[in-house]
Amino acid sequence: MAKNNFRTLWIEIPEGLKKRNFWSLIFIGFLVNAILPLFHIIQPIWLEKVIKIDPASYGKINANLQVIMEIVNIVFVGYIGILSDRFGRKILLLIGYVIFGLGFLTYGSSNVIADFIGIDAIIVVYILRGINALTFLFLWPQVITLIADYTSVENRGRGMGAINFVGIFGAVISLVLLSKVPKIFGINWFFYLGPILGILGFIAVTAGIVDRNSKHKSSHHVAEKKEWKKVLLAAKKSVGLRVGFLSSFSARADQSLLGLFLITWAVKVASEFGKSAAAATAITSAFIGVNVVFAAISSPLWGFLTDRWSRKSVLCLCLALSGFGYLGLVFLSSPFTPVLYFLMFLIGSGVSGITIASQTMTADLSPKEIVGSVLGAFNTTGAVGIMFFALAGGYLFDHSGFTMPFLLKGLGDILVISYALLNWSKIPHHKEISAQDKQQTECVAAENPE
Repeated sequence: MAKNNFRTLWIEIPEGLKKRNFWSLIFIGFLVNAILPLFHIIQPIWLEKVIKIDPASYGKINANLQVIMEIVNIVFVGYIGILSDRFGRKILLLIGYVIFGLGFLTYGSSNVIADFIGIDAIIVVYILRGINALTFLFLWPQVITLIADYTSVENRGRGMGAINFVGIFGAVISLVLLSKVPKIFGINWFFYLGPILGILGFIAVTAGIVDRNSKHKSSHHVAEKKEWKKVLLAAKKSVGLRVGFLSSFSARADQSLLGLFLITWAVKVASEFGKSAAAATAITSAFIGVNVVFAAISSPLWGFLTDRWSRKSVLCLCLALSGFGYLGLVFLSSPFTPVLYFLMFLIGSGVSGITIASQTMTADLSPKEIVGSVLGAFNTTGAVGIMFFALAGGYLFDHSGFTMPFLLKGLGDILVISYALLNWSKIPHHKEISAQDKQQTECVAAENPE
């Protein structure tokens, strides 16, 4: 029987999939990342004008909301990875879009709910923010797992590069275009984007996504324990998986670290450079924007090189770019120097490559029956990394110097490179993995002739 493999975006799509399936996944990746910035876009003006919080408490409330998000990530993301292996990626995406559509609209009515119940509105905000954070775990992790499902080892890097690019593009569209909704239509109308984007996502998943993983039907509790044991055993056996997890721990904090400490540093010293706090925020936000642009532009290149060279080569190169970029920040005396453009180039392109190479290598080395569970563990270590660098960086920022969080982050990247280089020969090249997969496929075909 002839295979129906085809190529799109220079990626060979496996037998059993259609172009509709792949392009639906690309669109869903775009849509999910357009959703993520919505909370950050509306949060400042909504908390002030609608929830009517004390402006002096905004910093504490904002920090609490971030902590709630990361706690939800740490507690649930690994478990949802197990669910994706048991029930499939498609059903989780459908559930995610339904909950998001309803949840985001409800989030906008936190003050109404609080008045009805008779409690402080900020309590309702915290609860609903946690629910919405959980919703996102039903969405983006499934997109990454589906890219692993929809690509072969030879093309997986390009697939990860493509989804990383459209993801960043979706976030930019949200920040540039959807951010205008409150000004044009009003704050409360912004929350209707939830049902609109939720319906679009639900339709795209229903019409275009098919599951390719084998689902497990064992009892819930037994399956959960077995999956975690399998993940831990796989990580124990595979140095490559451990390198992937460490990379996730170090790299996932990048955007939040820059947004948290670079902007805060600029605001704190703005008067020393004759600038207002608003001007300082705008200038450093522009630097971070350059970081995002280079991350997007470099994504296809890193995806191509991840397949052309090796996962570990691209990973170490990009860890070095990011690490040196962060270490360069340590030596700056001003958060407004043009040197930041170059450092943002190093960090942005480096983090993009780390994300693509580490996700690809983790998917390659995961046992096929627990890819979702292993990627869930990968995401869990990333969430723990965000918490670690935010808390440790905050302490260093207050007690050791404004650039000390960047020193910690740069050293983290260098330590991961060191571990990878010390174990270089133990991390298999993806061509070796591909050859093993083909051999196993041929053996199965020989045992089960049509």
